[in-house]
Amino acid sequence: MRGAELNISALIENLRQTHRVATCRSHLANPDFIHESDCIWIVSNRVNLSRSAQKALLSKRYYLVENDAAWLASRDFGLYPDFIPPPKQIVHRELYEGAIKVVMQSRMHEHAINQALHLTNTVCSNGNSWSASDLKLFRELARTPKTEEHAVLMNRHPSKGTDRAIKFCLENELNHRIIPELPRPHYLAEMAKFKTLVFFPEIFESYGRVAAEMQALGGSVVSNDKLAFSYEDHASLKGEDLIDFMESNNRGIVRLFE
Repeated sequence: MRGAELNISALIENLRQTHRVATCRSHLANPDFIHESDCIWIVSNRVNLSRSAQKALLSKRYYLVENDAAWLASRDFGLYPDFIPPPKQIVHRELYEGAIKVVMQSRMHEHAINQALHLTNTVCSNGNSWSASDLKLFRELARTPKTEEHAVLMNRHPSKGTDRAIKFCLENELNHRIIPELPRPHYLAEMAKFKTLVFFPEIFESYGRVAAEMQALGGSVVSNDKLAFSYEDHASLKGEDLIDFMESNNRGIVRLFE
């Protein structure tokens, strides 16, 4: 699963500890279904949510969980000076304004949307949600001896900057190895062997889950200025200290929906 999917999956798991939660894929949430519902909605992935379904949501109580930059046609808030886009780039304004809360992934992410939309209903989750199995695995793998120097993660999506990270390592004569795309437990186990992750995203990361994972495993991150994680206070933490923060912050994120 991608970072956004992992985040939402963990959020659902954590909400279910204290709330009744039912899920629905966005393409199945048609206007009639929404109108007939008697619940509070939490809307995350809206790629397949029709315009008529979005309009139906406006008559309901709902939260928006923003994973990237769906308020922009370009989907990249880092393209614009001071995060202020041309007016023609703004999309779905009404949906954002109508939400109970718009939950943003980091302080930089929240700042970016408010530079564009000037909302009064945004809140910051101070990072991602994490599953109990993730936190347990982080604690186990953080003890792994760091026997290798620099890791680069292979990612087929150009926005994740694999080629740029490799180029940085070559130009700076850094001893590095490329970690291929692997099932999640195996990829985390591989990351845990390294001292440093080299990560140069091509678009501004709304948080940067992989960087948080690397530091939870006890490593460091070399990146560019497009990594929102690096602007968070908890970016100074590593290993058990960061994992403890993640566990505590899970509870704080759940409280945003109360």
